[in-house]
Amino acid sequence: MNEGEYLNQVKLDKSTFTISQMFNKVSTHYDFMNDLITGFSHRKTRKKALHLVSFHSYKRVLDLATGTGDFAFLVQELMKETEVVIGVDISRRMLSIAKNKARNRKFKNLITYNLSDINHLPFRSNIFDLCAIGYGIRNVSNPSSVLKEIRRVTQKSGYLVIVEATSSSYSLIRFFSYFYFRKLVPTLAKLLCLKTEAYSYLAESIVVFPSAQKFTKMITNAGWRKVKYFQMYLGTVTIFIAKK
Repeated sequence: MNEGEYLNQVKLDKSTFTISQMFNKVSTHYDFMNDLITGFSHRKTRKKALHLVSFHSYKRVLDLATGTGDFAFLVQELMKETEVVIGVDISRRMLSIAKNKARNRKFKNLITYNLSDINHLPFRSNIFDLCAIGYGIRNVSNPSSVLKEIRRVTQKSGYLVIVEATSSSYSLIRFFSYFYFRKLVPTLAKLLCLKTEAYSYLAESIVVFPSAQKFTKMITNAGWRKVKYFQMYLGTVTIFIAKK
């Protein structure tokens, strides 16, 4: 992919800018807290998601809301035929960490990073074979619009894979999950002298995120087809797969 095929431009609305600032603030401890909060399970769910779509060859992959780059790294490790992986994020500091991590790894193929707003992707239409987003879709103000924007840059017969924290359909699990993220995680962050408001936001964003069934319908309404979902950890994490 040459530079003429995408532009390094960022268009941020007010809500997106707020999310960007939040992730900039937690970037230094982001990987540590993710591992601590989830017990490393977030790494397993990303790997599971890529195994679920490994039935197809993906030359060009877009990792949306790449953060510190873990999903992009997994693509390189698990999908040997991939030629280009582009990781996009709205946080400069998160991308800086991703780039530093990439320098310490040996990849057969190239990963590039682009400071971009997921609401306005700076790529031409019909370019990527696979678009992936791990734990990022709930951070956007208008998921339906973003799903359409992702579809625009996905080529015909290309795939979308989403990994997201969700509210369990089991009331007891939902209660403990909310208590854990709303009470215990911010307390832990406070003890470690971290930004507690970011981890309070985490719990709220999970609660307001649509159920797996509703989000599946939202994906379908955005123009995707063959939408499926797979739930893990009693429904606290859901993997969504769709085809353009």
